[in-house]
Amino acid sequence: MQHTVTSINQKACAAKIRSIKHQLEIGAVLDNLGQQGVIEYLCTARQRDLQTLCATLNLPEGYLGISFKCLWMNGFFDNKASLNHLSLSQYGRDYLQKGDLYQGMQQSIQEALKQYHRLITDTLNTQHFLTSQQYQQSAPFVLIGLFMLSKIPKEALSVQLQSDKALWQWLIKQLLPDSDFNTLQKEDFQILQFLAPIAFHTLSYLPSYADILAVLQYHTKPVTPKNNEAEYIDRTLDIATSASLFQSSIADIFFHHLKPLFDHPLFLMQPKSIMDLGCGNGEMLEKVYYFIAQHTLRGKVLKDYPLYLIGVDCNLIPIRLAENRLSRLDTPYTVINEDINTPQKIWEKLYFKGLVPDNCLHISKSVIHNCKYHHPSNINSAFPAKNQSFHIYTDDTLNLRTSQQIKEHLQEHFKCWQSYISEYGYLFIEAHNGIDKDFNPQSLSETDRSNLTTLNLSHDLSLQYLVDTTTFHQALKEAGFDLAAFTPLQKASNNTCLALYYIKHPISEKINV
Repeated sequence: MQHTVTSINQKACAAKIRSIKHQLEIGAVLDNLGQQGVIEYLCTARQRDLQTLCATLNLPEGYLGISFKCLWMNGFFDNKASLNHLSLSQYGRDYLQKGDLYQGMQQSIQEALKQYHRLITDTLNTQHFLTSQQYQQSAPFVLIGLFMLSKIPKEALSVQLQSDKALWQWLIKQLLPDSDFNTLQKEDFQILQFLAPIAFHTLSYLPSYADILAVLQYHTKPVTPKNNEAEYIDRTLDIATSASLFQSSIADIFFHHLKPLFDHPLFLMQPKSIMDLGCGNGEMLEKVYYFIAQHTLRGKVLKDYPLYLIGVDCNLIPIRLAENRLSRLDTPYTVINEDINTPQKIWEKLYFKGLVPDNCLHISKSVIHNCKYHHPSNINSAFPAKNQSFHIYTDDTLNLRTSQQIKEHLQEHFKCWQSYISEYGYLFIEAHNGIDKDFNPQSLSETDRSNLTTLNLSHDLSLQYLVDTTTFHQALKEAGFDLAAFTPLQKASNNTCLALYYIKHPISEKINV
């Protein structure tokens, strides 16, 4: 029996999109490993451990480490497997022997990227895209099709659906093979438009998935990328995806903690400025400003007690976007290009501009994990990070880093901010890997497996370091910060993937929030 989109569960539609992007991500990893000879080695070699494999195939440990982490998270290794004992599960062995499930995925992604770049530079002209629909691996093209659908204005939707009928028929067949395109209504496609952003994070990382080993080796090159921008990611789409996380449910909790600071009856006791560390396109600063202006006592006196907005980002594209966005607000602002790992340099640039950010509220949205890894010095950890064989990372030399080393790196990052965080504290949203000490990949639901693969693989490929909440909290505590508030925002496999933090230095005056 045929059905329309509206006659099925919206949750089921979302699960289908997640399944398709999961197919792309796992396929990209396995295709790359197959090309390097790793798949054959895993299936035939008697001695299977990471060091022997790296020496035999002349591959960097960091590359294989995060690739195996992805396979482990998806049940390809058995419960007793470790980096010294790479034993496949029966599921993993069966899957790896079916090369048709993943071979050619990277070539398909490369072809899809060509079409994607043509689309975004040719006002979403679909003619080029239509010539490539029948490519053997359709997963990357489905994601691009969803992106195209999301960009159609509501008022033009009916016309576009008819003018490019062949394209949308193909997309519906991929997403909902039991549906009849001719029975679908405009409202059905509006639902798909609403669900389309599920695919955007994976879509923004297509350049990474096109050649995983090359992406990781890119990090080790001493040359500076063009425009100081990463070439392994669609930065504009990634910024938009990141900004979309600050949705109403998250914003409400964030503003709940923000409001008391700007409702203080003595305006001189309120923050004079707000600094967004890793400001991206400036969207969160903009929303914070409008909330303060419209919903707090400070908003009634902004002319007499202006609020200075400060954006900090290490990438040039978001800096330009943030400057453009903040310039439309009726408040003073500045945006500077600097690494959030170097508060002293940030302060020097602000002092040079005549700013004294001593009474500043610090905020950020999921960027602490993006700090470039540096070797911690003089760190004495009282609490060890959790120990799991596949809970590993790679640095920009493609060497493996353990969870404990990443914890010490975080601890040092927080310590360097101790003397810069004012009495108003630091309110931020942070992403986590969704793993705890009892994590069992083989018990994951399909949705959780898809979500965790997307989250962890994309961050690992761009050398970002997601940790579990316990490790993160220990790093904060050992750096001397007081965790005034912690609110989980999103979960996968019952473990936190996104959370809100409000931290303060223990010696600072308590503020009731």
